[in-house]
Amino acid sequence: MSKILLTDDYFSDVNPRSMRRLMNVIYITVRLLKAFQIDFSWYRLSSWINLTEQWPVRASMIVLQHDQNGESLDDSTSLQSVYDKVRPKISCLREAAALLELDRDERKLDAFLQLHKSDLLVADLRIFLPFTINLDPYLRKVLK
Repeated sequence: MSKILLTDDYFSDVNPRSMRRLMNVIYITVRLLKAFQIDFSWYRLSSWINLTEQWPVRASMIVLQHDQNGESLDDSTSLQSVYDKVRPKISCLREAAALLELDRDERKLDAFLQLHKSDLLVADLRIFLPFTINLDPYLRKVLK
């Protein structure tokens, strides 16, 4: 698990408080997944939690895109492809401009999604979203 966490750029400038938060989120999410007897990849889970923790607004937009077009999205579609469809809408979100400050650097998101193109798929979103405790549902409500 530590190898997974330390390989991502996010963890190069992490402080002890945020590392503790991430570990707690992973711990609770894993307990929920195991309680429901759901098979998962630790690597994919840590990537998903990393995405939702660093870029909550953009991750919420990816989730909204999935909610609106879920049946047309194949399980093997990368989250980067979904984000590419959402990206033009971001500049139109004047009312959510303050919310975008919650997200880290967008260029890092592009690099992260490119790096995890084969690791973060719509199938992973469908598995992990019901157990995601660190993504505020209010964001999706505001973004709708």
